[in-house]
Amino acid sequence: MSAIPTLDPFDAYALWAASYPAHAHNPVMQAEQRAMLALLPPALHGQRVLDAGCGSGRYLLQALARGADHATGVDLSPQMLARAAQELETAERVGAPFVTVVLEDGSYSLIKLAQAGKKLDRYRVEFGPIDTVKMADACGVDGLRTTNPDELASAVKRAVERRRSLVIGVPVNDEDYRRLF
Repeated sequence: MSAIPTLDPFDAYALWAASYPAHAHNPVMQAEQRAMLALLPPALHGQRVLDAGCGSGRYLLQALARGADHATGVDLSPQMLARAAQELETAERVGAPFVTVVLEDGSYSLIKLAQAGKKLDRYRVEFGPIDTVKMADACGVDGLRTTNPDELASAVKRAVERRRSLVIGVPVNDEDYRRLF
């Protein structure tokens, strides 16, 4: 009998991101959400929230619903960040601003790295450019593309001060990721 195949978490989240709901959709996630929400203060008025490992943005939305002035999500998976960005229209419509940074590399770069590390051929990891600034604009949200860290920091500061959502596209060369891993 052959072994059950397993995926690296980066590969799994990249594959899962497109269909990953921004709500607890099964009993395990519902239990996790009950525990997480019990830890989250019921009122976050005047607070800024950082969600490290934000995934689909589920807890960012919860923080905003509890009155947080601003919520920022970060995640190692570009695909999950893109999924969180899909919640922009909802956030803008209900007046709940947040900032997301999308690393624009034209590929599922972490899957590509995993395939290379396992000496596998590249398989369906390249795609055409996605214009995150236009995507933001279509949702009525401010967008910026930059490679300048000072410009990025300044734009985030302005967005927080003005209580505006912001999508920042940062063009990157996926070869630069190799230095990180």
